[in-house]
Amino acid sequence: QWPDKVVPRDGDVVLIPAEWRILLDVDTNSLRSLEIRGVVLFDETRATTRLTSKQIFIRGGSLLAGSETNPFPGRIEIVITGRKNDETLVFSSNTDAGNKVIAVTGELLLFGAVPNRVRSPLVATAAVNSTVVQVEANAAVGWRVDDEVIITTSDGDLTHTERAKIASISGDSITLKSALKYEHWGSAAPAVSTPLGVADLRSEVILLTRSIVIRGSDEDSWGARVLVSEFTDGTFKRRGRVFLAGVELINCGQADTDRAATSFEFVSAGSTSIISNSSFHDSNGWQLSILSSTNVEVVNNTFASSVKIAIRVSNARHSRLVNNVVVGVLRRAFSVGGLSYVDPTAGLYIPFLPAQANVTVVKTTVIGSSGFGFIMPGHGCDNTDWSIYNNTAIATRYGWLVTPNTSDSGCLHARYFTAIRNVDGIVSRYGVNELRASDLLLADNGHGLSLNTGSEGDKQKITISNSIIYGLALLATPKAYAPENACSYRRAMRLSRFFTSAISSNLENSLFEDVNDINADTAFGGLVTISNLVIANLLQVDNCTNIAIFDSDVNRPDSTPVHVVENIQKVKVDDALLFTFSDPSPSWIGISKCGDSPCTGPLNVLVKDNTGSFLGGIGAAIPNNLGVVDQANCSEIRAWNGFRCNNTAYGLLAFESLEANRRTRLVSPVNFSSPSFTFKNSLNSFMDKWRGPYAGLNRLPRFPSLVRLNSTYNISWTGTVPTDLRFQLQGSASTDYVVISYQYTVTQSVQVSVAGKVVSPTRFVQDVTTDLISAPGTPTYTCGLNRFHAQSRTIEFLVTGDCIVSLKLIDTVQVSLRLDTTVEDFFKTKADVEFIDKMVALLGVTTDRIRIVGIRRGSVIVDFEITAPATAQAQSNNETKAVLQGYVDTITTRAQAGTLGLSAPVLSVSYSMQTQDTSSNSTEAKTPVMVTINNGTVTTNASNPNSNTPIVPISNNSTGVASQASASGLSVGWIVLIAFAGAVLLMLIGATVFYYVKNRSFVREPVKVAPKGDDAKMHVIDLDGHTNDHKSLNHYSVLDTKSLVWQTNRQLPFSAPSDEHRINSPDVRSRISFEIPSPELSPPSQVIEEKQSLPDQNSPRERKSLLQQPAPEGLEVNRSMKIEDLEQ
Repeated sequence: QWPDKVVPRDGDVVLIPAEWRILLDVDTNSLRSLEIRGVVLFDETRATTRLTSKQIFIRGGSLLAGSETNPFPGRIEIVITGRKNDETLVFSSNTDAGNKVIAVTGELLLFGAVPNRVRSPLVATAAVNSTVVQVEANAAVGWRVDDEVIITTSDGDLTHTERAKIASISGDSITLKSALKYEHWGSAAPAVSTPLGVADLRSEVILLTRSIVIRGSDEDSWGARVLVSEFTDGTFKRRGRVFLAGVELINCGQADTDRAATSFEFVSAGSTSIISNSSFHDSNGWQLSILSSTNVEVVNNTFASSVKIAIRVSNARHSRLVNNVVVGVLRRAFSVGGLSYVDPTAGLYIPFLPAQANVTVVKTTVIGSSGFGFIMPGHGCDNTDWSIYNNTAIATRYGWLVTPNTSDSGCLHARYFTAIRNVDGIVSRYGVNELRASDLLLADNGHGLSLNTGSEGDKQKITISNSIIYGLALLATPKAYAPENACSYRRAMRLSRFFTSAISSNLENSLFEDVNDINADTAFGGLVTISNLVIANLLQVDNCTNIAIFDSDVNRPDSTPVHVVENIQKVKVDDALLFTFSDPSPSWIGISKCGDSPCTGPLNVLVKDNTGSFLGGIGAAIPNNLGVVDQANCSEIRAWNGFRCNNTAYGLLAFESLEANRRTRLVSPVNFSSPSFTFKNSLNSFMDKWRGPYAGLNRLPRFPSLVRLNSTYNISWTGTVPTDLRFQLQGSASTDYVVISYQYTVTQSVQVSVAGKVVSPTRFVQDVTTDLISAPGTPTYTCGLNRFHAQSRTIEFLVTGDCIVSLKLIDTVQVSLRLDTTVEDFFKTKADVEFIDKMVALLGVTTDRIRIVGIRRGSVIVDFEITAPATAQAQSNNETKAVLQGYVDTITTRAQAGTLGLSAPVLSVSYSMQTQDTSSNSTEAKTPVMVTINNGTVTTNASNPNSNTPIVPISNNSTGVASQASASGLSVGWIVLIAFAGAVLLMLIGATVFYYVKNRSFVREPVKVAPKGDDAKMHVIDLDGHTNDHKSLNHYSVLDTKSLVWQTNRQLPFSAPSDEHRINSPDVRSRISFEIPSPELSPPSQVIEEKQSLPDQNSPRERKSLLQQPAPEGLEVNRSMKIEDLEQ
């Protein structure tokens, strides 16, 4: 009896004191609130009981119905009423429970009666408009008429999941009260059974109805919630605990919040809460949230019709989720700033697990999500305690987004998962350096795998192994892919990428972000290895299109790492469907994307088969990049839009600019070519990754290029060569290499380094045509091997497999010493080695800071560089110049004193500074200076240390070399006179060259004439036939082969042809040979053999007329070639 013998009325505030034990044997009125400090029990003798209130606060008491061993026999309905803006419940200073809530800091223990089974696959297909579904034997025992069931989608479309009530049950046949709108596939057995488990494509029938119901009233579309938490009540610790078994939660979960239908918030250890065999459905928000709580078990439950998130588990410990099913998670539409958005969604969302969390997620299935099925972490690669396994995603956008654990951020392993009929089965894009995926079962997905990383690096790794992928799992069932069930876009996997940034996994606050969005650059380098896979049922069938194993993805403009495949087992696979390579999209052209031409990443993709199990032989697959294809060893496969090559002699050379302003200084296109074979590859920078209004050029100058291994390549740049570069040969063995060379536009000093260590250039060789390396395996075959050709300003260096070579312009002084010796003697005595040793000792520097870049004649000019120390490189230009000037002063002083100690006397010194402006990545080249020393006096003049003209020598009596007139001894008048004479000479030479070029009829080649008789001499005569001056042939030279002396302006021993017999055409080239007797003999009959080559612009008639002109008087013409032959 109530104290006043009056049952609480509508709107009453009711308190159950701690000492009370109330038996609820009536339906309550609609209370304003109910606070339980004692015990309230539902009367088991009643068939139905209803409790209605705006709030129920189980402060320290208990609300009970049945027990674990004796479920409540009747039906209970707890209705929580209220609107969104009703008053909230605050039970501690830091806990606002909200409104329309059952707040539990005591005990909520509800045990309803549950059938043995609440789920069964269809054992036969249910057609459209059918009202009968067939379940497995005894699966429907305990189900009742008017119970509500879900029939899940079997075609991958989450909207084809249906709800119905049971009209009747006959054995294993269930008759529904409403006809089905869609076909639901069923079979006596799963579609695929494998060692990794089953891929069950059958629809399921799932029972939603339970005997105990917690319902939110339908007001303001605002649902109810159950909150389990704890707080300190005076001196007491109030800790909530629930046990819900056989409970149905309807319209629970509050829209646009993280207040789920049932939430565990900050519940510490000390008690265990269990939710089992229950169903949650028709929510406008989340269904279950476990936040910073301990000891929660969720087993054998159904979560249907959620919005945004069905289950969230964050920072939980010692908790289990086993054998649950989530059906239908929809996006939440909302607007921000007048713009419309939709949320990302997830069936099971685990953003964060602490170290040693001991959280288990096993045999949980998500069927139908407009976003993600699972967002949850994999395991650390060294972790052997697998607590997340054997979960399945069906009919979602992304089956499993694999996230890292904070404690295992270096290497992430995704394992033991099944994905069926998702758009993308398993995806990842997080900031780890290594990602592994194994023991996966994938069937009928748009893309089975789309695995990427999300951090910058040059040694990223993705390894995919020991998995089974089905393209069309129901290939043996023709009707499964009939026109009404047509499928499209079945790919085993996307080629992986290493992105430079990760996506967000914070679904609570983020806008929707596509995992495969291209709004991120790709990382510098890495390798993808795929091994020990079974790939089955990838065949072209009538109603299924766009089928392939590897998809290069038409939306990826930048780089794709090398993929290596090994030990692949193909079952019912058409080899024409192994790849689909994409061409660059014309839509990428534009200033805000790829510039004047498309990005070239899709043309530089490499997949290598090291075992021959995938391609039918050891080889490689590359896209349709005709400029790089070795036509002799590669064959085109049009279905791939690519080529199959019968060897693995390809690699990917990645290189990039590292300048501070690299994103805004365009250096592309970069053109690749080879001097050894036909090869052309034009490379573009990465795409501009902008969002919103265009803010300006922002493109990463990073370039991947397909290359043939063990070959030499030339690079030409657009604009100035970057001052700081790095190169890496990817997807190749350490014994493979490429030799790269490119030219600087101005004289530079280049430092080559590997792994932070400077690689000294090779010993200078006189013959610059020799190869940088002789053959693999020789002592010189090392990564970073390099030499610099000063005369051509060309750097040449070697990159071996997986090695990174850095090239940086550095601060140097370039010095030229002229030595009194010959080039032959210089190399014969190995003076070049001695030279470096002497300079090292003189200047007190290390060997790697001095290098010879050129040796020239006249007498011997040694061009060498001295590099500023690292400490000076980091300082200002003026400080660097001061250090380098000190080196020059030391050399000059020693040269003046004759104490350099070189193998030959020094005749002159010249130098030039090369320093870098780090603020603008530009090179400052100081005007070259020549130092002349005369009897102890040092002077400087402008000079070019790289010129081949003689340099004014040092006048140094101690060297024993005769002194020449010094530049400082000339008067101003002499200097002016010499300059004037030089100018006049240049004008005369220029006029002469212009005259000859204009008339274009001079003889190109000398013609040897065989001697006639004993007294004849062999001569070589060059005749310049002048079309405007035919009076003489005085412009010739004769080489007397006996004396080997060139003699000029000699008169011929016979008269020149008369004017009328000259060919008066400036476009005719005449090559005339004469037999010339000895000068002392009288001229015999002279014979001239005349051969003429005629230009194309003359008509056949004009050419014939020219050839038929009469011979010069007194000469016999030998026309040995037919006119017809000449015309051909």
